[in-house]
Amino acid sequence: MAAWSAQADHQPEKAAVILRSAADDEDAIEKLPLTPGPIVPAREQLGELLLLQNNPGGARKEFETAIVNSPGRRGALQGKAQAERSEASNSSASNSGPTRNKVHIYEVHRQYIAQSSKAKSTCVIGFLLPAV
Repeated sequence: MAAWSAQADHQPEKAAVILRSAADDEDAIEKLPLTPGPIVPAREQLGELLLLQNNPGGARKEFETAIVNSPGRRGALQGKAQAERSEASNSSASNSGPTRNKVHIYEVHRQYIAQSSKAKSTCVIGFLLPAV
């Protein structure tokens, strides 16, 4: 919460430091098999923050770490795809100024299925199905 407040107060460096610290702390906590994980992991939020700050390279790295820690999370997969598109857009940017890229849903779905096939089970429309 403090990180997003700092971002709203036009303090992007402070926001990134706070959220990175929270993500590192969250990664250091061992998750027990019977306890649920975070609703939105701090690492995924850090990726979103870096995208807002127009840092797609840093965001991509954070989303990749979030995917390793929590495979198959749609938010992390969408964020990674958006960061990759922003990186590609920035590398071939014209003088038209920054644009917000939309993630193509089929690309996200493809990445989601690829990540899910590596896991022991697949989540399809809210149901947990065993891997085949």
